[in-house]
Amino acid sequence: MVTPIDHIENLRQQLLNRKKSKELELDEINEMIRVLGQAPRVLKGEPMRAEHQERAQEKTSERYNLTFTKDIADYVASYPFDEAIKINPMLDTLEKEKGLRGKRKSLYAYASQVLKRMADKHELGLKHEPGVGYFRSRKTERDEKDSTLVASV
Repeated sequence: MVTPIDHIENLRQQLLNRKKSKELELDEINEMIRVLGQAPRVLKGEPMRAEHQERAQEKTSERYNLTFTKDIADYVASYPFDEAIKINPMLDTLEKEKGLRGKRKSLYAYASQVLKRMADKHELGLKHEPGVGYFRSRKTERDEKDSTLVASV
């Protein structure tokens, strides 16, 4: 014997199936409209727009070098005082030791930004002079005015 609950559930299921059928039919109609919109261009021999061409599965970019800034700071901290820090050798070292990956030009640009930011804040005694480049100095800004050295810690 069919209970009212069974009857309601059966009716609900029929409506869900009908809805699904209509959605599939609507998807098919939309696809036909899209194809018919391309047909005149294809018949004329014009190239299709990129949005209508088969799209290759987009490659998701991986985030490399999550600790790049910290690695640069560590490299600068371990670098000897009063010697110019060259970016390309630094990147070579980080590639070997830390597994740094990426396009060389992008890595260089980012490393340059990090070094500039550190030099502006005088972090780790880092300074920048035109023609010389980046280097670590034991002198602080105040020391440069006084021209005395501060003992390194």
